Amino acid sequence: MYTSNLQTAKYNVEDAAGGMTVTGTYSVRGDRSLDEVNINAIGEAGAAKGALIVNSDGYTSVTTMPGGDPAEIGSILLDTLARIREEVTTPLEK
Repeated sequence: MYTSNLQTAKYNVEDAAGGMTVTGTYSVRGDRSLDEVNINAIGEAGAAKGALIVNSDGYTSVTTMPGGDPAEIGSILLDTLARIREEVTTPLEK
């Protein structure tokens, strides 16, 4: 059995429309691997642009909202997931 530690994420990113915030939560297992991820892309006006979910089995789902560029929003969400993974798996300095 492992324990999981809930963390929050908030990143400001640039997109074709100017900018958005990617925010949400993720949990980290005791072995410093990601357990579950739930992040959302929110536009400057506060409108939802998309969401990314990774469940505890590792399945990833990306959803984009109408009105934006799905490829760009999906790419931003996947890049953010990669950034979170890198931060989680990078060894802590002693």
